[in-house]
Amino acid sequence: RPEVRDGAWVQCQTSPSMDQNPSWMNMVAHCCWDEAGRAVMVVVNFGGDHSNGHVVLPPQVKLGTRSCPVPPTMNFTRTDDDAVKELGTVGADARAVLWDVWSDTLYTRETAELLGQHGGMWFDMKPWQAHVFDLSLLE
Repeated sequence: RPEVRDGAWVQCQTSPSMDQNPSWMNMVAHCCWDEAGRAVMVVVNFGGDHSNGHVVLPPQVKLGTRSCPVPPTMNFTRTDDDAVKELGTVGADARAVLWDVWSDTLYTRETAELLGQHGGMWFDMKPWQAHVFDLSLLE
């Protein structure tokens, strides 16, 4: 994936769940993207105990758009390069598609949640569990 090899990488913010348990400190999250809007987020529970907490993406992440909330392998390709947007510049009610490429699970979330509304995206992770998400905006 070109965005992983040649893209910009940044650490995502992690924070505790509402119960303030310290397990979130085992969570590591990073995001990378390229100018074409291809983006990946990796979230890892880097510990031998169950962890939960929130992850917030930085607003400068560039995302491409897609017309349907289906995995990229189903040939619903992103639109042209003019549709690439920084996450922090889209409306709070815009929707993002997160495709977990390891489990082939698809999620949609409001961009406001990705940027930290209500603490951010909540993760509940088993020991040493990891997620690798392909990220895009839903038109």
